[in-house]
Amino acid sequence: MFSKIRFSNDFIISILAILFLICLYFVFDLLLSERQNSNKIVDEGRQATKELNINTEIFLKEIEDIADEITNNISTGIMNRKNLANQLSQALKFEHDISSIGALFSPYSFDENLRLYSPYIIKKGNDSEEASFDSFYDYTTQSVPWYEESITLGENWTQPFYDEISSKEFIYFTKTFSMNSNDDKDSNGLLFIGISIEDIKEKLSSLNLDYSGQPYLITTDGRYVIQPSDIRIKTADSLKDIKKYESGFVKIKDQKTNETLYQFFAPLKSSDWIVVFEIVENEILEDFSSYRKKIINIIIAFTLFLTALAFYFMKKITKNYQPKYLFWGVSIPLFVLYILGSIYICYIGLDYEDKSEKEQNAILNDTLLEDFKLDYIKESLNKKEEPPIFIPTGIFIESIDFSTTGTVNIKGIIWQKYYKIIHDDVSRTISISNANDQTLTKFFEKSFGNYTLIEWVFNINISSNFDYTKYPFANENMWLLLKHQEFDKNIVLVPDLDSYKLNSSRYLPGLDKNITIRNWEIKNSFFSYTFDSYNTNFGIDNFIGQSRFPEIYFNIIMGPNILNVFISNFLPIAIALFLMFAIFKTATGHYVVRPYATLFLALIFLQISLRRNLGANEIVYIEYYYFLTYFIMAGVSLNAVLLQNSKLGIVQYKNNLIPKLFFWPFTGLAILILNIIVFYN
Repeated sequence: MFSKIRFSNDFIISILAILFLICLYFVFDLLLSERQNSNKIVDEGRQATKELNINTEIFLKEIEDIADEITNNISTGIMNRKNLANQLSQALKFEHDISSIGALFSPYSFDENLRLYSPYIIKKGNDSEEASFDSFYDYTTQSVPWYEESITLGENWTQPFYDEISSKEFIYFTKTFSMNSNDDKDSNGLLFIGISIEDIKEKLSSLNLDYSGQPYLITTDGRYVIQPSDIRIKTADSLKDIKKYESGFVKIKDQKTNETLYQFFAPLKSSDWIVVFEIVENEILEDFSSYRKKIINIIIAFTLFLTALAFYFMKKITKNYQPKYLFWGVSIPLFVLYILGSIYICYIGLDYEDKSEKEQNAILNDTLLEDFKLDYIKESLNKKEEPPIFIPTGIFIESIDFSTTGTVNIKGIIWQKYYKIIHDDVSRTISISNANDQTLTKFFEKSFGNYTLIEWVFNINISSNFDYTKYPFANENMWLLLKHQEFDKNIVLVPDLDSYKLNSSRYLPGLDKNITIRNWEIKNSFFSYTFDSYNTNFGIDNFIGQSRFPEIYFNIIMGPNILNVFISNFLPIAIALFLMFAIFKTATGHYVVRPYATLFLALIFLQISLRRNLGANEIVYIEYYYFLTYFIMAGVSLNAVLLQNSKLGIVQYKNNLIPKLFFWPFTGLAILILNIIVFYN
């Protein structure tokens, strides 16, 4: 039969060659796109790291200049025994970038009857507090590990040090000094200027690098000054390699989140620290749709090429003889080829899903948060509106429960930080705007330094409103819209990122680690914002928000449990197809129709159960497999009738061999075409 197909070998070989060239073109196009994306990341990363390095050097140099001026004043007598503490306090007051300052005198150097003397001034909001460093530490011992090293080096940037006096972690710049005394005996000591970790973090985050990524500062012993809990470079050896090669980048795979990370690094000349700028590859890829289409183009081209090659092979081997096992040796591999192509399309459809507006405006780190705040301040000034008032807001979800009616019950805690002066005239209110019903109860309020922390417990119900058109190969976003209730003021809620240990969305900030949702897996969580406009002022004359007002969302991205969906839906369909083929291959006539009717009823009940469980209003992706199975069932039933009542050659040839041979390739090809249509756009 196949040997009667009239195509010359040259023509078929030409078609194969053209299809192969098309395959190569699409592969080259994808590789070129990946190279361009990689080059974009590398260019942006290197430029950002260079700017980060320069700005950090400038910041550290300013601290060093302060130390030079103070030690010079000490050596020239401007600062002396009588006014030293007061002068240090004044320096702390006028230098905004430093958090503490002190002087550690060598044993018996300040007073021969006093072993240690160490005035220490700590910044407390707008005020300062004086303490005695030696009352808490014998700084000549290992309780202050940086003292001996700093005395030896003369000037030094220390490793992070947790100060029990202020309950803060500091980085100190130290510089030795010598103070003249009346008895011609100099008093030697060590000046130390502290910068809190929080201040360094805020300083680096406010640089506005105009690049999508997150800056880090690493010490040579492998500790992060920025993001200390998110350590990916763990050993001192790797840091030594970084110092040796001056600057560069590494591309690594985070095993926990499965993300590809680019880490750009450059050592600082003024210290043994290393600045690192980290970029997550998927956060740079803007057009997932284009990338997904390129991969699907490759799958289509190779499928056509291998299918044509299979038919060419069948034509060659059946020229003089027609063994059945060779037919099946082509039919089954084609089916496997189509199914593998379909599986990979589903995979990339899920892995390279188009970003929603909320995901595009995600606030994943302090840099993005500072950029957002600065941009909105500029926009408010351009619109001649009052300057925005930002309120740090956080959320922690303790439980999520789905009901059968499409309603989701969520319980957790919301908190806000209200700062003195800035928020004096702001009411302490918050609401979850998209909740059908909600209960918020204030249970905690306490002042910490210059801000007041207020916490509410909440119990809300929201509608899921999921889009199931690609279920289960699409993620769903369950979001909470947080709003302040004073609409006549330019009050903007911003995420309190400092309160979360890990800011990567894949580490699920804001969610209890014990949360489990039946048939769903939580992929990530993050804050985002959208600019919304309203065509009414809701009766408020000074309503802020009619034009491009930023509203904050807390997003929970969830994906269906693929294994559960496979067992409950795909596996029954696969079993039904195998049973259909077994009956089709061995039975004829009414012996085919009756068992097919039983299979049809079983599948109908499964489909109805699926729709009831999801509560979907649209056609669900999985249902296309049910429809395809019904269509194949009808086709096989028709074939059985034709086999008994028709002399049609394609049916009668070798006892219905051709329809049997095409059963699996047709099924696989139909599934492949279905997935191409669904995931291409």
